[in-house]
Amino acid sequence: MIEPTFNLRLIEAVRHSRCLYDSSDRQYRNTEYKNRVWTRLVQVLGFEGDPRMLGARWKQLRDKYGKEKRKQKYNNDKSSWQYFKHLHFLDPHMTDRAELSPSRKESMGVQEKVQEPNFAKRLIQEVRNHTCLYDVRDPKYRHSDCRNQAWSIIIDKLRFPGSVQSIYKQWKKHRDRYVREKRRLRTLTEGGLTDVSTWDMYDEMAWIDQHLDEQQLTRCARSSKRGVDDQDQMSDYGDYDEDINYVNYVPEKRPNNDVLLDGDSAFSASIVSDLRTLSEHNRNQAKAQIMALLERVVNQAEALSAGGNQVVDYAIQ
Repeated sequence: MIEPTFNLRLIEAVRHSRCLYDSSDRQYRNTEYKNRVWTRLVQVLGFEGDPRMLGARWKQLRDKYGKEKRKQKYNNDKSSWQYFKHLHFLDPHMTDRAELSPSRKESMGVQEKVQEPNFAKRLIQEVRNHTCLYDVRDPKYRHSDCRNQAWSIIIDKLRFPGSVQSIYKQWKKHRDRYVREKRRLRTLTEGGLTDVSTWDMYDEMAWIDQHLDEQQLTRCARSSKRGVDDQDQMSDYGDYDEDINYVNYVPEKRPNNDVLLDGDSAFSASIVSDLRTLSEHNRNQAKAQIMALLERVVNQAEALSAGGNQVVDYAIQ
C-alpha cells in the first residue's frame, strides 16, 4: 500500500530534478541521464516498483494537472484537486496549444483539437454505439466502408472539425491509454501493490474490457511503448487528450514558496533511503553520529546567538 503522502513527496522530488520537466535544462534530451534520475528517485522515495512505473505515476499527476488547468481556463472552475497548488512550478513550462499561431502549430506537429471539455467523454460514448469500430464479431468490422461511415456519423454528431483519420486518432489515444492504465494497475496488483487510476476517462472506458483479449493488450502496450514511451522515455511530455503541451521555454527564476514540502524534506528522504541500505549495526551507528552532529550544531548556534565566540565545527570527531 502506498502511503497517503507519497504523491506529495514524488512531486517535490521531481520539482528538484529540473531535467524531468524543464526543456531548457541541458540534460532534458538525455534519456540515459533521466533514466538514472528516475532510478535514484525510486530509492529516495522508497517506491516499491521500477523506474518506469514511478515515471508513469508522475505522468498521471502531470496530465491531471494539465486537465485541471484547462478546466480552470475554459470553465472558470476553481480546482479542488488536492495536488493542484503543489504543481504550479510546471506553469512556466506549459502552454495552451489553442494559443499557438498556425505556423507554430505546424512546426510542432500539433493537431487541431476541440475545446469542448466533455468531448472525450462524448466520443467514447458514441464509439460504443458503433460495434463495427471495436467488436471483431461484428460483420461490418472488416469492411472499411462501413467503418468510415460510422466515423462520419460520429463526426456529424459531435460536430468535429476534422477528417475520419483525425477522429480515429482521437479515439485511438483514449483506447491505448486505457490499455496502458489497465496493464499498469494489473502489474501493481501482481506485485502485491494496490492503486487506482487518476485518469478521469478510465471508468468511462471500462465497457471495452470484453473486447480486449490478452493478445490485444500485449500488442497495444508494445505499440504504445514504441510510439509514446520511446518518444518521451517516461518524462518528456507525450501527446494525450489535453490541449496543454510542453514546449521550449526559458523559465524565469521563481522563489521557493513551498511550506509543506521543501528541499530539506527531499534531503531527509534521501538520508532515509541511504540508511536502509546499511546493516542494522551500521545504521544505528550512523543515526547516533547524525544525532550527535545535530545536537552539536544546535548548541554551537545557541552559543553564538548568545554572544559567544565559539568557532562552529561541523566535522564529526
